[in-house]
Amino acid sequence: MKSTLACLFLVTIMVYFKSEEKILGDHKAGYVQIGMQADELYGYYEHNSLELFDQFLEATFSPAFNIKNEHGMVELVAELNCNTIWRIKVVSPDYKTKEGVHIGSTLGELKEYFSFEEVLRGEGNIVVYSKEKDLSFLLDVYQMEELGVDLNGRIELADIPNEVRVAAILVL
Repeated sequence: MKSTLACLFLVTIMVYFKSEEKILGDHKAGYVQIGMQADELYGYYEHNSLELFDQFLEATFSPAFNIKNEHGMVELVAELNCNTIWRIKVVSPDYKTKEGVHIGSTLGELKEYFSFEEVLRGEGNIVVYSKEKDLSFLLDVYQMEELGVDLNGRIELADIPNEVRVAAILVL
């Protein structure tokens, strides 16, 4: 009986921690947190799941870590300023906010949970930013173009159809 209860307790804890590792919010994505040192990543991830590379953003040296899952697919990009993580790009739909928002969610779904003051542009992306959560949602520009949104002019939130999907999320 005691061993059954101990087993059940361990399984419950494992499920809890497994679900916690894919949560977005509070300046973090899973185990990766804004402000943490790059070498701390090795305490959470296998060495072969971390790949240091240069993103070369805006024609400057921009070091980052690709963080891969057990199948070798990139899930997160931890962007560095010197040795400190300053931004996390989420590219896997497995990571979700507590509200359930993830890659593939629609702008309409985002509007149910977050308020957005403006539409931003940067690094070739169209972004809506949630100030209260410090999350930026990169929208699918290809889908926007297919839906007739003029990507060359000024874009207001009302110009973007609610069915446009989230292509990536930036944790700030």
